[in-house]
Amino acid sequence: MSSTKASFVVVICHGSYHIPKPYQPFLTALEAQGIEAYCPQLPSSDLSKMNIGDTSNPDYDRDPPPNGYPQPADDAATLNELLSHLVLESGKHALLVGHSMSIYHGN
Repeated sequence: MSSTKASFVVVICHGSYHIPKPYQPFLTALEAQGIEAYCPQLPSSDLSKMNIGDTSNPDYDRDPPPNGYPQPADDAATLNELLSHLVLESGKHALLVGHSMSIYHGN
């Protein structure tokens, strides 16, 4: 394999209520092969945005955050921002891998 980085990237969209940490071994393995890889933290499963107090000892009985809980649209915006940078600005091809999340925007 060439020592230059591949012209494509892998972006993993973790599932609902998941975090990127379990994907780190996979990201590391891809990067060891010269493949750029990302798994951004999605807002809808980011405990720091949930008004639960200490994330190591969460209190789920608190009121919602002042601006409400993060929504699927916030997750889509996070992914769109990353993909826009990688594809439109950097000119790379992206493989988006999704895990157990469906986003519904209907009535």
